[in-house]
Amino acid sequence: SPPDVQDLLSLVALGVVGTGLSFTLVSEGMKRLSATLAGSITTATPITQIALANQVLGEPLGWHIAWGGALIIIGILAMAMAERYASKGDPGS
Repeated sequence: SPPDVQDLLSLVALGVVGTGLSFTLVSEGMKRLSATLAGSITTATPITQIALANQVLGEPLGWHIAWGGALIIIGILAMAMAERYASKGDPGS
């Protein structure tokens, strides 16, 4: 069946919030943060989109999604820790 108004509004909401907000955060992050931290914002985008799809569209969440989200968060933490460790070794900081 063709999409109804609610389907189209949900699609627009996910596009504006999921993609638009992510783009804005990355742009601001690139201006104010290091490349590593700005990249971390980009890396977190799938988590935001999955959470929105769950809340707005009622998409189910499974263990495979939770594990994927955990791996993304671990990657973000590893990048932040590596940057912190590298900046401590830099005599100019």
